[in-house]
Amino acid sequence: MNELKNIVEYLENNKGVWNGIRNLKLYNVISYDMTEKFPLCATNSDKDDYFDWFCNESYSNFKLYLENECIDINILEYIGSTSSFYIGKFHEAYNIRDLLMQLSDAHLGDLNLLTLENVKEQFDDIFKVAEFIDDFKKNQVKYFEGFLEYIEADLQEELNKKEERLNIIKNILSKTKNILTESEKDIMKSLIT
Repeated sequence: MNELKNIVEYLENNKGVWNGIRNLKLYNVISYDMTEKFPLCATNSDKDDYFDWFCNESYSNFKLYLENECIDINILEYIGSTSSFYIGKFHEAYNIRDLLMQLSDAHLGDLNLLTLENVKEQFDDIFKVAEFIDDFKKNQVKYFEGFLEYIEADLQEELNKKEERLNIIKNILSKTKNILTESEKDIMKSLIT
């Protein structure tokens, strides 16, 4: 009887995990202003694509996480055609009693065979996925900033290379300005701008 009490307490304390609706919407990131921290990203012609790239990359990482943890992606039960879902099959239980019946069915229908350890094993993947999603949503801005830092660094490297090429051309132009024809000078100037 004490074991059953521990199981009920465990299920009650974690109801938001096994019965809660989740989604992967990133409300805090979609309207992120990158102007101050990432000026090159903010002025880049691809800036409107960064959110989609981040979402696609993040979802790929999520699927990779599931694969690495040997968790079947079908653990996510989508609600209709929305982006919201439940994790696992236990959300169908309306209350703890219904949930205990579902759990005991997996143990030959006998509640006495149910242990807290059995229950925890059945919920292990659900908890892992919920923790991953909750962490990602809680830290979405931090992760998006890390993503933008990578892009900003690439853009800065491109800018540095371009400036280096321009300096080389300017240097050649200044050394050869007396020998070049006007059309050659114009060509060189067009390379600078």
